[in-house]
Formats: sequence, C-alpha cells, structure tokens
Amino acid sequence: MTVRYLIVDDEPPGRTNLRLAMAAHAGWQLVAECEGTADARAVLAA
Repeated sequence: MTVRYLIVDDEPPGRTNLRLAMAAHAGWQLVAECEGTADARAVLAA
C-alpha cells in the first residue's frame, strides 16, 4: 500500500527537512510541497 502525502511549510529549509525525513519511509509517496494553505488547497482540489 502506498501512502501519499503533501508537505506544507512556509520555509524552504523546513520543507527540505521534512522531505528528507519522510523519504526514510518505504511505500510513502510525496505528492507536492506547498508554501502555505492556499497552495495546499489548490493541490488537494486538483
């Protein structure tokens, strides 16, 4: 089973740290990285 997730953080280093931490989880797929809630809502609505 694949777990799909998106990262929402307004700071690029924060997004990078989260992406690297989550990469350790086999079967998890990063869908998008967003700077804020408006970006995240647009991704989720698509």
